[in-house]
Amino acid sequence: MFKRIISILTVLIVIHSDLFGQMPFGHGMDFVTPKTVMYAEKDSCPLYMDIYEPENAVNAPTVIFMFGGGFIGGQRNGFAERAWCTTLSRNGIRAVAIDYRLGLKGMHRIGLKSVAMLRNAISMAVEDLYSASLYLIAHQDELEIDCSRIVLAGSSAGAISVLQGEYELCNGHDIASELPDGFNYAGVISFSGAIFSEDGRIRYKDMDPCPHFMLHGTSDHIVLYKGIRFFNQNFAGTDRIARTFIKKEFPCRIMRFKGNGHEISSIYNTLADECISFIDRYVTGKSECISDAMLSDPAIAPTEWGAGSFGKLYH
Repeated sequence: MFKRIISILTVLIVIHSDLFGQMPFGHGMDFVTPKTVMYAEKDSCPLYMDIYEPENAVNAPTVIFMFGGGFIGGQRNGFAERAWCTTLSRNGIRAVAIDYRLGLKGMHRIGLKSVAMLRNAISMAVEDLYSASLYLIAHQDELEIDCSRIVLAGSSAGAISVLQGEYELCNGHDIASELPDGFNYAGVISFSGAIFSEDGRIRYKDMDPCPHFMLHGTSDHIVLYKGIRFFNQNFAGTDRIARTFIKKEFPCRIMRFKGNGHEISSIYNTLADECISFIDRYVTGKSECISDAMLSDPAIAPTEWGAGSFGKLYH
């Protein structure tokens, strides 16, 4: 019997369904009311989290969600964020939407060559992610949290942050030293994310990464699908991260949207069922499968903002 069951599906799937309809997700939804707490204070700025409890909270998986916004904007409690968290909560998953510091807020003329500014913004967000994690760990008894089933999820800048958070932890970097010894997340869900490496190609040195669910448009020019590299400075998109996962046989699910841009970062509500399925299969069921799919869906209309570039975000 094989040690792992590997199912690598590199296929082109043409979807003829109403999956991505015109009605905004969450339209008319009766949102779950979260419990809001301050989990940290950084740079004289209070950081809050909204906790959406499922009906049966005991041993429920917990998902920490980080919003998108290019590290210049966004909010934990916008319409889309509340809809996402409500859907998870009503499917037996505790959702925790968090604030984090926006390291590029107010900045102008930032491009891919502005490595130091981008790296600092990512580090600030990861530090805040770890602080939120520590709050949940410290209050695990009160909140009935199973700390072995904490999943990270994010969109765009939030996706970069959750991927980076797991990467720093698995490589034993100093920034992750505040987390408990032996701790790891149970899964990562990334909508249009990337990893910043200052050591060349993507490698997980100290421990294997948790299962990842990565979704990305192949024509994304904001968070590049393949990534970009300057000598050892590597900003690796989903395609390059996936190469490492597949080569090393790390459990993962990859959805590549052929011809789509950064609008894929905004469809996390539409694909909530797929995320719940990933948690059920890879976190609760501990699947070790690798699923790699290329999808083409004419119902996912390209958007003007989704076809933009990283530099145009900051002008």
